[in-house]
Amino acid sequence: MRQTRPPEVSLTAEVPVYGAGRYALILPLPSEIGAALSAQMDGVPGATVPPLGYHVTVLGPFIFRTDPQAGLSLLRRTLLTTTPFAVRLQRLGYFRRQGENVLFLHVDGGAELLRLHNRLLAELGDLIVDRHPRGEDWDLRQYTPHVSLGLHIPDATLDAALRQLGNLRLDYTLEVRELWLLRETSEMPVAWVLAESYHLAEA
Repeated sequence: MRQTRPPEVSLTAEVPVYGAGRYALILPLPSEIGAALSAQMDGVPGATVPPLGYHVTVLGPFIFRTDPQAGLSLLRRTLLTTTPFAVRLQRLGYFRRQGENVLFLHVDGGAELLRLHNRLLAELGDLIVDRHPRGEDWDLRQYTPHVSLGLHIPDATLDAALRQLGNLRLDYTLEVRELWLLRETSEMPVAWVLAESYHLAEA
């Protein structure tokens, strides 16, 4: 299935590729799955399409401690020697945080994704500093691969969404063949731009 860049991701020459901003490694969902999710979630209280489009965060957000070239080299080498694998998206879930709840779709059977996440953490080591909004321990101990369906949801709105969704069943399977490295710009308004893309190695 074809993957499309969300409108917010820009490749304009005016934006420097590397800098001191945060980075995030993501799996962008194919446009077909994104369109299906958008249709399924239409009218659900608190549901929104994320600014970067529907995606799974593989690592980050993080920053490089020093010049990013050493870390980027390790990242490229690791990803370009990783073979494609499948993930399944199903089961609604949520993160409860007063006034800042998140509605999401679980990534099930993601053993390969979890191994890749842990491998990247080990390879990059002290070259990066975690900057996850839920705290530095998130990537190390609480990584939960998921697709966000709504962010910053008030408590009552989340409860209304869960009642409306009821027993809705969402189930998608996709082959992971490409990952994107995004970088946060320092210009205002802040945006995320595509720094690099990685096509996983064929077995």
